[in-house]
Amino acid sequence: MSALVRKKKYGPQQTIQATKSWGTWSLAAVASFAIFLLRLQATLIPTALIVEYVTILAASAFALGYLSTKSKSVARGSPLNAPRKDIAKYLPIVGGLLVITPWVHSFVQRNVLGGSGEATELVWLAMLQTAALWQSAIAKTDRQDWISFLLSCFLMLFGVATSDRAGMIFIVVPFGLMAAWWLLNQYWQSVARGFVAKSTVPLVRLRIGIMALLVGATCLLGLVAWNSGGVIGSLDGFMPTSGGKGGSDPAARQGVGDGDMLVAAKDQAYSFGPVESDLFLDSQSPSLYDLATEVYGEPTPIKRQFSRAVAIDQETKVGKDQGIESKKKGKEFSAMRTPREQATGSVPKSTSSNAVYHVIGHTPLHLTQQCFDHFDGIRWTQSDELDLHPYLVTPSRDAISDKPWMKVAKHSLQLTWSVLDRITLKVINLKTNRVATPPLVTHIYIDKIDQPDFYRWSAQGQLLMPGQPYIPQLTVLHQMYQVPCLYPLRNPSSEMSIIQEVSAPDLASAKLSNRWTANYLQLPPQLPDLNLATKTLLEKHDPRLQQQWTAWQKIEAMVGEMRNSFTVDPKNVPSENADEVISHVLHSKRAPDYLIATTSCMLIRNMGVPCRLVNGFYANPNRYDLKSSMTEIWPEDLHTWVEVYCHGSWIPIEPCRGFAKPREHRNWSQWATMQWWSWRDWVRFHPALFAFYVSVLCIALIARKRIVNGLASAISLVSLPLSGEAGVAQCLWLLRFRRWVFGDRLPERWTLGQWLTSDLQSLSSLTVEDRNAFLGYAQRRAYASADSRKRFLDLHRSSVQRTNQHIILQGLKDLYRLGKL
Repeated sequence: MSALVRKKKYGPQQTIQATKSWGTWSLAAVASFAIFLLRLQATLIPTALIVEYVTILAASAFALGYLSTKSKSVARGSPLNAPRKDIAKYLPIVGGLLVITPWVHSFVQRNVLGGSGEATELVWLAMLQTAALWQSAIAKTDRQDWISFLLSCFLMLFGVATSDRAGMIFIVVPFGLMAAWWLLNQYWQSVARGFVAKSTVPLVRLRIGIMALLVGATCLLGLVAWNSGGVIGSLDGFMPTSGGKGGSDPAARQGVGDGDMLVAAKDQAYSFGPVESDLFLDSQSPSLYDLATEVYGEPTPIKRQFSRAVAIDQETKVGKDQGIESKKKGKEFSAMRTPREQATGSVPKSTSSNAVYHVIGHTPLHLTQQCFDHFDGIRWTQSDELDLHPYLVTPSRDAISDKPWMKVAKHSLQLTWSVLDRITLKVINLKTNRVATPPLVTHIYIDKIDQPDFYRWSAQGQLLMPGQPYIPQLTVLHQMYQVPCLYPLRNPSSEMSIIQEVSAPDLASAKLSNRWTANYLQLPPQLPDLNLATKTLLEKHDPRLQQQWTAWQKIEAMVGEMRNSFTVDPKNVPSENADEVISHVLHSKRAPDYLIATTSCMLIRNMGVPCRLVNGFYANPNRYDLKSSMTEIWPEDLHTWVEVYCHGSWIPIEPCRGFAKPREHRNWSQWATMQWWSWRDWVRFHPALFAFYVSVLCIALIARKRIVNGLASAISLVSLPLSGEAGVAQCLWLLRFRRWVFGDRLPERWTLGQWLTSDLQSLSSLTVEDRNAFLGYAQRRAYASADSRKRFLDLHRSSVQRTNQHIILQGLKDLYRLGKL
C-alpha cells in the first residue's frame, strides 16, 4: 500500500526559490527574543548577554543575506566570485560555533569571572534558539524551512509558559500573526506549484516502524522506572536545576531542586538552598567555641595570679544582639592550649559532608567570625566597654538587580577597588548567629528577607543576626565585598600613608582622636622587648630604606620576614607555667597559627598602629570541587590572623606561612611601581647575584643568533629518525631558517643547487659523496616525479641520512665555538 506524495518543481525536496523570503528568519528572531528575555531575567551580567544575543542575530542575518544574494546570482546565470564560494564552505562551521556560544558564555562566567553562570536548561534553550535562527538562515529546502518554523513555535511556547513577565503578551500577538501569514503563504505556494505524482512512500512500513519505535521507548522508560523505584527516582538527577542528587546548579530559579532560590534538599545537602525546611530544628552542630576546642585543643587553666583588665564572670548577661556566642566561653580566646593529635569536626545528621561552610566565589579567602581586642599575655578577650556602633553603618536596604540587598558597611574609596566582588556562603555545620564575612564586606542578601533589622553589628564589630539564636543550617547568604587597594598606604607622598602612629605618652594619657582605639593599642606589661624583636626581624633590610618607609611598609616588611622565618607547628606550644606566650614564639619560631598571629599583632601594636586578632575560617582553594563549582570549608580550616585599622576599614594581614596573602588590587602603574621597588630592594641586598645575572644576559644578547639557531636545531632533533622526504624537508627548512637568523640573503638569480652547494660547503665533516647525494635528492624532490625520487633514495638512503644528521647537529656544535657571534 502506498500513497502519492507531492513532487515539487526541483525534486522530492522542494528547493527554496532564489528570491528567498525572510519570513522564516523573522519568526525565529521573534521566538529567540522571548528566550532572550527569559535569560535576561535570570542573569546578573545583562551586558554580556546582550552582546551575545546581538552577535548571534547579526551573524544569522548576514548568512541569510549572503545566501539570498548567491541564489539570485545563480538564478541570473552570473557565477559568484571565489571569495563568496569560500565563505559558503565555512557557514556550517560558523553555525556550530554559534550554537555552543551560550554554553561557552556560561562556562566563562562560572570558571573565569567567578559568577554563577546560567541554569542548565536555560543554556540548552539558548543553544536551541541559536540552532533555530541558523537553520532559518541557511535552509535550502522546504523541509528545513518547516523544521525552523516548528522550533520557533516551540521556543515561543516555552518562553511564554515559563516567564512571569507581563509584557510577554506583546511578543506573542505579533508572533501569532506572523506565523498565520507564514502558513498561508506556504499553502498558496503549494497550490500554485500543483501536485505531481513522481514518487511513492510505503505507508505500511512507515507506520509499523513508528509504532515499533514508540513501543520500544515506552518499554525502556518503564524498565528504568521499575529499577529506580518509581517515576521520581527515574528522574533523580536528570536536570541539576530542577531536583535530584546527581548534581547542583547555583543558577536554578524555580522548581523543587537544589538551587540558591529553591527549597533545600532534605536527603543530602550537596548544593545550595534556603531554609524553608523543618529538618534541622533539632541540630547537633557545634558552636564556634566547640569548634575551636576541637581544632586547637582545650584551653590550659591559668596557674598564676594577676589582675585582669576585663572581669569575666560566670554569669555574663547575654544581650539580644549577642546571642549564643556571647557567653563567657565565647567572649575569650586562650592562646595557651593543649594541642590535639588530630582535629575532627562534627558531622550533621542531614549531610554526609563534614564541611561547616560551602563557598562559591574567589578563593583563597579569609572569613571573619569573631574579633578580640584585649590581650593579657595568655588570653584574648572582647572588652565590655568597647562600643563601635557610632563608627559602623546601620544596615539599610539597597536594591541591586531587583533584589533586596542590605548595605551593611561603607569603606574608603581611596583604599578599595570600586568594583564589588561577590561570594555565596552556605551554612552547613556550625551553630552561631555571627555571619561569616569576607574582609571589607559591603552588602548581604538572603532570599525573601527584605528587612534591614534582620542584621546588626555587635559592639565589637561583627555582623550578627540578632533575632536568631543561630543561623539555620543550609541558609544561603550572598555577600558583596571590596578588594583593598593598598598602594596609597605604601606611597610616602600620599596622605593615606599615615595610618596612625601613637607614642607611649599619648597612649598613657589617652590623647587619641577616637578613644576606642586605645583598646586596639593595648599591650600587656609582662611582654619581652618588642622593639628588639622588630629590629631583629628587619635587620636584613637596609636601614636607609627603612627610614623612607611608611608605617604600612614597615608592617609588611616585618610580617613578610615572619612568613619566611616562622613555621606553623600546631604541637609546639608554651609550657603550662609560662607567664606569657610571645617569648616562646620569638625564641622557637615554631608555633600554632593563633600564636604567630598573636605575636604579629603585639609587634604591630608596639609600632603604634591599631590592630586586632581575628578568628575565622580560611577557604582553601585545594578544596575546590569542580563538579559543584564550590569550595568546602572544613573544621580544620579554622584559622587566626590579624586585621589593621586603616582610615575607617579593617585591612587583613596574614603572618603565617602556608596561607595565601589576602587579595589586593593594583592598576598597571601601581603594579609597575611595586615591581620597581621589589627589584630595587633585591639588587641592593644581592649585588653579586645581580652582577652574575647581568653578565649572563649580556652574553645571551651578544650570542642571540647562535642561541636561536641552537634551539631550532634542538627542536629538529625529533626528525633524525625520519628518512626520505620528511627528513630532507626538515633540513631544508632549517637551512633557510639559519640564513634568515644570520641575515644571509640568497642572491636573486641563485638556483636550488647553488644555494645548497654554498650551505653544505660549511659542513667540513661531510664527505663529497654524502653532499652530492643530498643535493641530488633535494633537486629531484623539487622537479622530478615520485618514482624518480624513490629510485634515487633507494640507492643513496644512507648518504642522505648522514647529511641530515650533520645539518641538524651543526647548529648545536656552533654553540660551543668561539668564532663569529
